[in-house]
Amino acid sequence: MQGLNEAHQNRILITLLDLRRQLERVEDALLRPAKLAPFFEHDNDLSPERTQAILQCFTRIRTALLQAARTLELPVEVRRTSLSWELQCLLAHFQISLVEIGPKQMRGYGEVGKPASEVLQQVQRELGQFVGELATQVTSLSQEKGAPGNLEAE
Repeated sequence: MQGLNEAHQNRILITLLDLRRQLERVEDALLRPAKLAPFFEHDNDLSPERTQAILQCFTRIRTALLQAARTLELPVEVRRTSLSWELQCLLAHFQISLVEIGPKQMRGYGEVGKPASEVLQQVQRELGQFVGELATQVTSLSQEKGAPGNLEAE
């Protein structure tokens, strides 16, 4: 748009995209039953009617954000990432994070004494089993011929 330089356009687009992401984050909190998420950070103190009204507002805001981008002649194409790639990244993060909470790695914070070191290793093994299950799912997904995120197929 005339009058906006590239830096202006980038800043505005980043802001619009961030507002959309914030809507999605809160929308997820509104829609997810707390009992399904043991580390859920919110108590849903909203009535179902209020939740629906808020979700409808979110839809209108999301539409308005898109319209604002179009009005300002900003490109609305967003680089998309396949969910299979996102899962591969999540898996790598989980695997690294589990290693990083080991007794040896925790020495930077002070020596981990017994019995905590044994319990910590047990926690690592137990969580590692679940992450291993996730790895099996992610690996089988990435090996499917032509699956998005399959680096060998692309």
